[in-house]
Amino acid sequence: MSVIIPARNEERNIEGVVRSLLAQTKNGDEVIVVDDDSTDETVMRATEAGAKVVKAGELPAEWLGKPHACWVGASHAKNEILLFVDADVRMHHDALSRVVCAAQQDRSALISVQPFHTPKGWGEHAALPFNLVSVIASGAGERANQALAFGPVLACDVERYRLLGGHSAESVRESVVEDIALGSLFGACQVFLGSPATVTFRMYPHGLASLVRGFSKNMASGAVSARGMSLVAALAWVAAQTGALVTSPLLYVFAVVQMWWIGRKVGRFSVIDAALYPLYLVVFFTVLIRSALVRVGLARVSWAGRRVR
Repeated sequence: MSVIIPARNEERNIEGVVRSLLAQTKNGDEVIVVDDDSTDETVMRATEAGAKVVKAGELPAEWLGKPHACWVGASHAKNEILLFVDADVRMHHDALSRVVCAAQQDRSALISVQPFHTPKGWGEHAALPFNLVSVIASGAGERANQALAFGPVLACDVERYRLLGGHSAESVRESVVEDIALGSLFGACQVFLGSPATVTFRMYPHGLASLVRGFSKNMASGAVSARGMSLVAALAWVAAQTGALVTSPLLYVFAVVQMWWIGRKVGRFSVIDAALYPLYLVVFFTVLIRSALVRVGLARVSWAGRRVR
């Protein structure tokens, strides 16, 4: 198994993810950090943690940064299973072997894991409705020909990856949502949900502004790619929560309980988070509108110091 971690200015995260992976690797496994033109101490800390570090090199025309870094990492991989992991992910106990086992058992599919969210700041807690909608729309828990893949953890058979072109495929290398594009390229996905004991991460720890930028580049493209009935279910759920606010206090209480109960499955969200969901929905709809404007070229968004759209 070859783990590939694309990293651009990830000095705060890189040591943690590398050590969590190396604690579960076996002889012959490798952990490769692809340095995507970092200007901080990412390379030094990754090396000290025990990873093999390779340089992504100059970003070619018609490529986005993350797909290019993943492709460079895959070109250095020596093992039959590829595992792409974001720098903010932490894998616990035997999670690594479980993901690899799933990829070995279904070599034609892309294996995807949505990590369990461990928010800290208020801006991170505002991700609650985003997490719930994406999970509902993804069709998580089943194998599907049209499932939304989650980019933080992806695993696949290296031969099939290279046969299809992987991140170098035209539909993937220019895609803002390269995880979803890669899932479409494979034609089949298995999507799993992480838990506090298996796979966790922090989304957008730099606050609300980074959450807005991050989801702005993803939401509209993700909605277009979502499975039909799953997307309908996700939108119906959001509409129901919105309607509960203006219908009656009793329905609001019911919505809070439902939000809290479902939210526990995707992250460390409290009853207070559930009660604040009207505020979070304001953020959600603001980002959705901004994301749609970005998609049609009426707004711009940058990520990790690069313009994405």
